[in-house]
Amino acid sequence: MAGRMMAIAAAAALTLAACGDRGEEAPDPAAQAGRGIIGQAALFCPSQDFSWETFDAAARTLGAGPDEGEVRRPPTIIGKETVRERWVALTQSGRRTTVWIGEMGPGRRYLNGTAAVDHVSGLVCMVHDPGLTREEARDLTKPWEGAEISGAARTGPGKNDLEARSWTLVQSSPGMGLYQDIQMYVPSPEHGGGAMLIRHRFDYGSATP
Repeated sequence: MAGRMMAIAAAAALTLAACGDRGEEAPDPAAQAGRGIIGQAALFCPSQDFSWETFDAAARTLGAGPDEGEVRRPPTIIGKETVRERWVALTQSGRRTTVWIGEMGPGRRYLNGTAAVDHVSGLVCMVHDPGLTREEARDLTKPWEGAEISGAARTGPGKNDLEARSWTLVQSSPGMGLYQDIQMYVPSPEHGGGAMLIRHRFDYGSATP
């Protein structure tokens, strides 16, 4: 229980609500997004109000929408799982970043590469910053230390898989019916570089771990 509470507390640092908890004035949304990948995640995929409505509201506030450039999707999902998706491009950080959200249909996830869990639905949101270095991404995840974190090099099952470091903050256990985490993927330069901050939320419904 103590570990889970620490994880939740660490995740709360990504939300705008955290400012109110410290007695600080909430920053202007555009200024918050300008802080980079963490601020953009706090606006578009916050832990306490992670929804399509929140994503759309953030896009309207910033006047953000799709552009003619490329959008990357989370390497943690496969295309056939996606029921619907949406994305926008941002330039508030001084370089082009993209934010993607997708709804998942029924499927199966492998938590920590081991336990297979069936879910009835899922919501995944990702901020992609192509200019972030591995060292910068590692620094951004330092506040997660002390929570339930895994960090390991991974290579997926396909021929062109990225190699990345993954820091996972688990916010709920399989037995609770809802799983949510935050992961920072940092592909190697030969796989595009940059960094991807991904939030997953999977609803187990009547499925049992």
